[in-house]
Amino acid sequence: SDSKQLQENWAILKEELTICYQKVADTHKEMQELDRSMAEALLSIGTVEGEIQTMRPVENLLLEDLNLEKVECLEFRQRVHEAGTHLDDVNNWASSIQAMGIELSDQLEHHILAINERYEKLKRDIGCRWAALERALNDFGPASENFLVDLVEPPWQRAISTTNRLPYYIDHSAEHTQWDHPAMV
Repeated sequence: SDSKQLQENWAILKEELTICYQKVADTHKEMQELDRSMAEALLSIGTVEGEIQTMRPVENLLLEDLNLEKVECLEFRQRVHEAGTHLDDVNNWASSIQAMGIELSDQLEHHILAINERYEKLKRDIGCRWAALERALNDFGPASENFLVDLVEPPWQRAISTTNRLPYYIDHSAEHTQWDHPAMV
């Protein structure tokens, strides 16, 4: 009776150990995938961060370079997006491991969070660059009228109405405005 109970308990223990071993093996495989995807994400994000460091500030670009820089910015956005797919893999593997009931260490969670923050910073940086290029093209590009500002002599100033985008002229000595060019009045 005791030996029969021992055999049953032994069989149950072996079965539980088999389940435990399988869970450890599955978790190990998932952890290896998480490690691999983290390495790929770090490499991809690091490469993109290095590229952004080599870009000239928008304010130092020549007017004729703005359109080319805008095209390069689009290509750069694509590389940032590709880095994001590697980051998605990291987050998916981490979620998969947690779904198995395995808790990630605080150190690993902080590392994953840091990678996510680096990616978000890249997205913000490229978004800011895109906006700066857009502003520069609007302010100084072929469609702007900044080159016409110098067509009047002081105390006159040429300005553009914000409501209808038409030019008007300001006489600072008489403190009045008019739609017609001062030379025509």
